[in-house]
Amino acid sequence: MKPENSSPKIDYDVAIVGAGPVGLATALGLRQRGIENIIVLDQTMAFRKVGQGMGLLPNGLKALKYIDPKAYKNIKATIDQPNNALQATQKTETDKKQPSPEWQIINVDGQKIRSFPLGYDEYFQKYGEGRVSISWYDLQTQLRQLLPVERVKPRWAKHFCCALTG
Repeated sequence: MKPENSSPKIDYDVAIVGAGPVGLATALGLRQRGIENIIVLDQTMAFRKVGQGMGLLPNGLKALKYIDPKAYKNIKATIDQPNNALQATQKTETDKKQPSPEWQIINVDGQKIRSFPLGYDEYFQKYGEGRVSISWYDLQTQLRQLLPVERVKPRWAKHFCCALTG
């Protein structure tokens, strides 16, 4: 490659390929440990509302709280679930009698093999933290906003990866 066709060289201590929740949480964790010279690269053309919802279980929320308390607080503020034990106990008697929603695994004969609770309360009572549902985009946006905008680059991962492989 001729020098006039090459891009300016920028050195980073860490390059994270993928600006999904794991890549962004990794970047936040590195910054928490004093590693600032990082870049997060993603293949998307732009960050936009696509994708599906996801469930964050108690350990995921606890890890998020450890990595960045502000991220944890922001995520909890965006969900449609009770955010604390007080709200969880303020249900009406009718609500308390309703079965909790659950995810069921059913075999080909229609028999329930296993089920997982989807409610906040069951997890909160057992683990001290609830299970919350959030869209991929909302989680990604909350994490991305905690990093300097120049450290998260869409459309760069493809070019970066190709440059690495030749």
